[in-house]
Amino acid sequence: MKKILAFILGLVVVGSFSGCVDTTDYAAKGDSYLSQGRYDMAILNYNKALNSPILNTVSKAEIYDNRGHALEQLEMYNESLDSYVTAYQNAPNNVDIICDVGNILLKLGRYDESLQFFEKALLLKPETEEALLGKAILLQVSGDYAQASRYYDEVLILNENNTNALYNKALVLQKLGQYSEANIYIEKAEEVKNSQ
Repeated sequence: MKKILAFILGLVVVGSFSGCVDTTDYAAKGDSYLSQGRYDMAILNYNKALNSPILNTVSKAEIYDNRGHALEQLEMYNESLDSYVTAYQNAPNNVDIICDVGNILLKLGRYDESLQFFEKALLLKPETEEALLGKAILLQVSGDYAQASRYYDEVLILNENNTNALYNKALVLQKLGQYSEANIYIEKAEEVKNSQ
């Protein structure tokens, strides 16, 4: 009886010193480290959260997604992809997670796969800025500048201050020989960038 009591007391003491007692605590600590740019510590806490009993697939998906963001910031793109894909498997209709998978595939140069994820996001939610931007970038990379320009327009309707869309719109306009209009987008992008 004394051994069991000592063991339980030891668990309580160790738990109180670590500051984390369950999945939610580890996940919250991981989120805090992620927001501070302390990506290694974020990953460590997300891993601990994932090794704890998880209550539901939604929280599991969020933890894997945030872990993917931390890995991506450390330029561990393949590991990030694995984490995002696991998040997607746990929440296959979460548009943000679908876009995260699309974006990391884009970074890895896996364009056809990336396009499939952006198109799935757009099927679920047609006015998804991130998916429209991703599709525009893919069209630009493939050389379909006119179609890319139209997608950048859609992004800018949703968010006129999206600097990626503004700069890339300028680039596709230059490729289409519309230099004076391209300069307008460059100036707007610089204006937005300087105001932030």
